[in-house]
Amino acid sequence: RGIFQSLRIDHVDGLYNPKQYLERLRGLVGDDTYIIVEKILEPNEYLPADWPCQGTSGYDFLSLVNRLLINDRTADSLSEFYQQMHVMAYDFTEAVYRKKLFMLIHHMGGELDNLTRQLVELFPEYTPSDEMRVAYRQVMAYWLVSFPVYRLYLDETSLSEENAKALAQVFAEARTKAPESLGETFDQLRPLLAPEPAEATSKQMRFLMRTQQFTGPLMAKGVEDTAFYVYNRLISRNEVGDTPHVEENMNVNRFHAEMRKRQPHTMNTTATHDTKRGEDARLRINVLSELPDEWREKVLQWQDTAHRYRAEEAGKTMPDPNDEYFIYQTLIGTYPLHAEPENEAYVPRLKDYLTKVMKEAKVHTSWSKPDEVYEGKVTGFVENLLADGDFLASFLPFAEKVARYGALYSLVQVLIRLTAPGIPDTYQGTEFWDLSMVDPDNRRPVDYKTRQNVLENVLPRYQDAEKLAATLTDVLNPALKMHVLHQLLLLRRQQPKVFLHGDYRPLVTAGRRARQVAGYVRHYESRKVLVLFPLEVSALCSPESLPVGEAVWEDTYIGWEEENATYTNIFTGEQLQLTARQPVAALLGRFPVGCFVNAEFGVGKAE
Repeated sequence: RGIFQSLRIDHVDGLYNPKQYLERLRGLVGDDTYIIVEKILEPNEYLPADWPCQGTSGYDFLSLVNRLLINDRTADSLSEFYQQMHVMAYDFTEAVYRKKLFMLIHHMGGELDNLTRQLVELFPEYTPSDEMRVAYRQVMAYWLVSFPVYRLYLDETSLSEENAKALAQVFAEARTKAPESLGETFDQLRPLLAPEPAEATSKQMRFLMRTQQFTGPLMAKGVEDTAFYVYNRLISRNEVGDTPHVEENMNVNRFHAEMRKRQPHTMNTTATHDTKRGEDARLRINVLSELPDEWREKVLQWQDTAHRYRAEEAGKTMPDPNDEYFIYQTLIGTYPLHAEPENEAYVPRLKDYLTKVMKEAKVHTSWSKPDEVYEGKVTGFVENLLADGDFLASFLPFAEKVARYGALYSLVQVLIRLTAPGIPDTYQGTEFWDLSMVDPDNRRPVDYKTRQNVLENVLPRYQDAEKLAATLTDVLNPALKMHVLHQLLLLRRQQPKVFLHGDYRPLVTAGRRARQVAGYVRHYESRKVLVLFPLEVSALCSPESLPVGEAVWEDTYIGWEEENATYTNIFTGEQLQLTARQPVAALLGRFPVGCFVNAEFGVGKAE
């Protein structure tokens, strides 16, 4: 009846046969209905090309942008500091393995029993003694936790070479991790759990497909809901769709390559109801990767100040060093630096959040076995710390410095989300700074009245370049983020085909600051949109200034394909004549990010 134009399929990995489901759904709703799936893709994993949908709900995009806005050259420094604090004896991969195994054995054992029972019932040749049944269950456990992705997409009729290879790798990893005493049982189950393509029967494939409905929830429970609260090297990387692996950071060339692979109608998101922290809180924490020495110095100061609030009981420090390090990063990401009504509730919100974090980590307390003493000592620690004058005297100046750099990255993130290949998704409330914590904190009522007032009474003033420049003296003003979002939405509404069907062409940069600026062009027919943004902003300017003008960009330029072509900056209204060696100082002369449209758009600025 035309009531719904689009469908979002949540938890698609929980289906027995996602492809078949989507094919049936597409047959029912027709080709004109927009269908996306909630699917978390690991690094270097892509949505199956034969699924009849437009793409994912956007967690893969979140990961790409987040990794781009982290300085990977300081990765070793952050890792060394984390290890020196004696808070983690193993890396993230090991943390994931341990937590998945813990969740499977202690919280998801019923499903493991079901799979083991199905194995025995389906394959009489494997009918075991009671002792062997226990061994089968153990082998299944080690095998299930060894999947590096949420699941494989198998077919009842045959086994592809690619999936056979993946199953063989999982099987080999599981056998390596398992006790040697299970070696004989692994050998016995190899034809079932890691079959050769020519040997896989339909019955085997159906069983394997059933197991894949379970590997996804196991990954979610073990990683998103547990390991993400235990491995705290840089918690902005502990995000749905992202991964804290140090080696998976993103350089500009790789980012461009990934953008060019994206489906034109897949979603671009940076915040959802399930993200672990607000999109702008995440960027503040990212800034620490640019300031590793100062961050280390501050943490050591804060630890010294905080000793009076730590508790010792039965040989246990409360909070332990890992939780304390998580707390400091959380404060950097979420501490309110603007006077807003909701800020009065910050400490209670923070205490509720940390209580959930501790339970999710399942180290000192949990949902099933709460330790209220530990929880109370940690939340009391935070409350006392935020009332300590010495701590605030050290914390607040650094937090504001980080927040100012983080605000610049927030503008970059909005710019990319609205102009890169894909459909931008704006989570309600993120029109202003989104410094929320995990649910339910990120599901609080949105103050639409204030946002409406800014939209109607404040943003019109920004059409005047001088008034906009005056506003930039306070880069923490959330209206700046809304201004960028508003202008880009207007542009997309005016020229949708440029963004839906336009080419994506990386910009070539040169000069002294070449590695600290990046961008691309969206090109459709005669219309072009030039997108430009800074990177490593702490190396470009002080926190009190902006990465704009010749003093910052010096001789840096972009290689351009036109000479004396007229382009308009949609954020400032300025018109520029671009040259073949276009100075960045002119493009980013007054505003820290740029979106320029050529004369073929027919307007001086978005209206």
